[in-house]
Amino acid sequence: MKFKIGMVILCLSALSACDSGSNNPVFPNDPPKNQSVADDTSVDNTTASVQSVQTTTTGAQTTTEVVLATAPTVSGHAAEPVKDNPLAQETEDYFNKNTIRLSDIPKDAPKFSTYPAPKYDGPIASPDVESHPRSKLYRTKIRERVKDGPNFAGHYTIVEWGCGTSCSRLAIVDVRNGKVFHPRNIRYIVFDDVDFDALEPPEDWFIKYRVDSNLMVVMGGINEDPKQRGISYFLWQRNQLKRIRFVPRPYE
Repeated sequence: MKFKIGMVILCLSALSACDSGSNNPVFPNDPPKNQSVADDTSVDNTTASVQSVQTTTTGAQTTTEVVLATAPTVSGHAAEPVKDNPLAQETEDYFNKNTIRLSDIPKDAPKFSTYPAPKYDGPIASPDVESHPRSKLYRTKIRERVKDGPNFAGHYTIVEWGCGTSCSRLAIVDVRNGKVFHPRNIRYIVFDDVDFDALEPPEDWFIKYRVDSNLMVVMGGINEDPKQRGISYFLWQRNQLKRIRFVPRPYE
């Protein structure tokens, strides 16, 4: 009896229950190893609290049972509803007042299909990487990307490269004659504080364009100008990008 009472005290101090005849603490209804919960993440820990202590006396034998309230945890943290998880970007709690989000896209936003462009299937010219200093600097990137053929406005190829964290630059190449354009109104594009989960797919980037359309959509800041931050809709006309719609989202 003293042994059992000692084991009960040990269980209470450790906030766990013990099976009879064993020194290894176990939890009531302990899930098997590798059992998954919620998002299929394996359970690696359990949080418990004492719910009640029940003592039963039968003749000369007294049995004490500790009843624990258990809650599974995921990756060492208590499992919680998605709506309370700050990492769930689809919840309003994730956003701050400066975040560019899905709801910022206007319902009557310009559509790619409204500005069609016939796809060019002819030979691809070698890009001119000598006429512009930036072309010369990024000549390898431009040459390699143009080999894949046009991806914008019928016979143009947009070439992108990074310029730091959440930053990108671009050039536009006419695959018919090799001319390379560096639009002055888009020298830098910064994608900080943008809802990646909602706005990045399906292209996996925040510059949206198609080979069969003259429309380009840019989500983020442009040329490090706070007033140019937001969602911009550009139309490629006469080898220039003309902005036809703008949803401002400047930092406050």
